[in-house]
Amino acid sequence: MQKKGIGAQANKHMIKSFVIDTNILVRFVVGDNSEQLQKIQNVFRLAEKGKVRLLLPSLVFAEACFVLESWYKQKKSDIAEVFSILVSSPWIEFEERDALLQTLHNYSQGMHFVDAYLIAKSLIEQKEILTFDKKLKKLSFVQ
Repeated sequence: MQKKGIGAQANKHMIKSFVIDTNILVRFVVGDNSEQLQKIQNVFRLAEKGKVRLLLPSLVFAEACFVLESWYKQKKSDIAEVFSILVSSPWIEFEERDALLQTLHNYSQGMHFVDAYLIAKSLIEQKEILTFDKKLKKLSFVQ
């Protein structure tokens, strides 16, 4: 038997939260499974209405970019365009929205995702990148 009171009412009004996995992003971009795509779109609509909360970790972006590029042969510019829209959406939470927006801009120009991310973080944090990567050294404030 459930007790009635303040605690019961609070649980009734709590918004369910989710952390988005890489396969959700991949299915959303590729759309190769209509049933899964429909489910994703439904969850996104619920998030837009504030009925669920979504968190999209930066690491998931990196993995999704890798999968979309290597497995599905998607262009970096196309991936960045779709992901930039998601990052700009106020109904999805991000650990580092500004860094991701800058990362996606650099990534769309042909840069490797992790290099683009490191450059964005170094600019935001005002820190140099410590690397042996000669190409990355030419692109940023690198030691």
